[in-house]
Formats: sequence, C-alpha cells, structure tokens
Amino acid sequence: PKRRRTDGSAGSGAGGGGGGAPSAYAAAAAMAVAARKRRGTGDEGTRISAVCKLELAVLRTRKKEAVENEDFDLALEVKRLEVEALSREREAGGSGGSGGGGGGAADPTVAAELEAVRAQKLAAVENEEFGRAAQLRDREKALEQQLQGGGGGSGSSVGGGSGGGGGGGVAAGAEDADAAREALRMLEEVGPQALESVGIASAVLACTEGVDAAFWEAVAAELRAVAAATP
Repeated sequence: PKRRRTDGSAGSGAGGGGGGAPSAYAAAAAMAVAARKRRGTGDEGTRISAVCKLELAVLRTRKKEAVENEDFDLALEVKRLEVEALSREREAGGSGGSGGGGGGAADPTVAAELEAVRAQKLAAVENEEFGRAAQLRDREKALEQQLQGGGGGSGSSVGGGSGGGGGGGVAAGAEDADAAREALRMLEEVGPQALESVGIASAVLACTEGVDAAFWEAVAAELRAVAAATP
C-alpha cells in the first residue's frame, strides 16, 4: 500500500490566509523561535533589522492598497506607522555598526529635509494630488538612501543616487539584502497569523486585519526584490 505523507508542514508563510486554529499557529511560532535560537541565526542587530524590513514591507503594501481604494485616513495612519518603523530601522542599522567609516550620525540637514518631504507627501495624498505625491515619494526614497548610505556629503544633490560614499552604500545595500532575506524567512517560517511572535509591532499587525493571501504574497514579493538587490 502507498504510504501517506505525514509531514504536517503547513503552508510556507506568505499564503497563510484562513486555515488552522490559532493554537496551531502559536505552536509553529514557538517551534520556529526555538529553532532560531538553536541555530543562532545572525546577531541581534540583524534580527531587529529584519523585523523592521518586514514591518516596512507590510506597511508599504497596505498603504498602496489604501491609496488605490481612496481610503486616505488609513493611508495617513499607515504612513505614520511607516515613519516610526523607518526610525527603528535606522537605529538598528546604527547599532549594528559593521560599516566602518563615518556612517554613524545622520546628516541633520538631510534628516530635516526628509521629514519635511514626508509631511508634504502626506498633505499631497490628503488633497488627492497624486502626481505630486509620487514625486515627493521619489524624493523621500532618495533622501532615505542618502541617510542609510551615511556618507553622501552635502545634502542637496540627491537626484542621481549613484554618487556619494561608495563603500558605505555597498555595505548598506548588502545589509539591507541580508535583512530582507531574514525577514522573508521569518514570514515563511511562522506564517502571517503568528508574526507577533517574532517581534512585529501590534499596531502594524492591526493594519492587516481582513487582508487576504494576495496581500501577503505582495509583501513577500517586496522582500524578495530587496533581497535580490545586493550590489
């Protein structure tokens, strides 16, 4: 007689919509955490960076959906959580400190401009000025990259992103890719229903109430894109 497979490997993460009891998710999460401790995967800085990457992927996917559905109140709330997650990510990157020269302190001029651009982008979304919001989003990303790269000298010439402190940018890109791979592994190991067990903020998870499997596939796709972008 044919043997039936009995490996109860519940769906690997990103599609974990509705099945299974909460206790099953909790058990899977506990096993994943224990396995991670046994393996000693990465240092604490990498783990925190991975949690932040996962939070940001969730929030950006949710924000995109909210804007497409013209739910601007939700988009604004998600954006506020995204700013907080970015701040946590920068702190984790600073404490991880493997990138040698001069990348520790953020340029206050660039940081101030970044906050101003974010505020302008939120106002543009609220006023349904989506073209302007898209331009401001591109500017925001360029400023974030400049801050993460740590060395790009004077803050005004952000546009052509390939300049600046070369070595620091490569190191930051590699660290981002490593964190994204770890974030994707977390998502696939514990599944969407148990993400709080790996440290995802409860406010971030609250934004995902009612989402479907396609949402988590989009989150996983964003993480894969970051993981594949190793310089």
